Amino acid sequence: MSVVDARLIFTQEAGVETDAFTIDYGDNSQDFIDLEFGSTLGARLRFDTLNDKFILNRDLDLSDNEALNLRIENLSAAPTCDGTVTGKVYHDTTENDSYICNGTDWEQIDSDVAGDCGHSDSYSFGRGTVVSNAAWAVGNGQTPWGAPMACSGTVNKIAATCTNAIGTSLSAVLRKNNVATTCTVNIATAVGQVTISDCTESFDAGDTLGIYAGTEVGAWSECVGSFWIQYDS
Repeated sequence: MSVVDARLIFTQEAGVETDAFTIDYGDNSQDFIDLEFGSTLGARLRFDTLNDKFILNRDLDLSDNEALNLRIENLSAAPTCDGTVTGKVYHDTTENDSYICNGTDWEQIDSDVAGDCGHSDSYSFGRGTVVSNAAWAVGNGQTPWGAPMACSGTVNKIAATCTNAIGTSLSAVLRKNNVATTCTVNIATAVGQVTISDCTESFDAGDTLGIYAGTEVGAWSECVGSFWIQYDS
């Protein structure tokens, strides 16, 4: 950078008031222009002329003031998330969701699990006359066969009972997206007795969960099944 390029221009240039403090008046062709603070501190504000952006190499304290008209970084794929960038945020333009780095993984931040879904919930399904390998529907019937999940989480318990005809054996099976899972419970052969089974079946937001009858032995009717879920936090 020449002496001419490095000159500082205050208030006037060529006799005209500008109210400006100018660095690199000659628009130097190097790929950056630095404003350094101190000779040994290494603190600087850099203008990257190739990418047309400012780079600050120290923290910025806004003293509780608002950052107005601010957009977080837009990327088509997730950058590295580790302990050196905990708290970093970006907006994924492919998924159209925003994420924050927790020090290990990226967590979605524009879906309020606690506010939208709560921390836990339960769903109940019933069927009048039981048919082997058929759905128990919300409100008793055949449709809809299950309930769509608004948030991701885990099914941790399943329970069932029958209150009318009791046969020899029958199980209630949790289905996810109409595919049987390992989350099942064998229904008691005493009228109205509830059996509960622990299980661990994870699901994503948008998955549909419901209860099906297993293979029925004997006649069963007026059966109800429930499952309990814990939403991800």
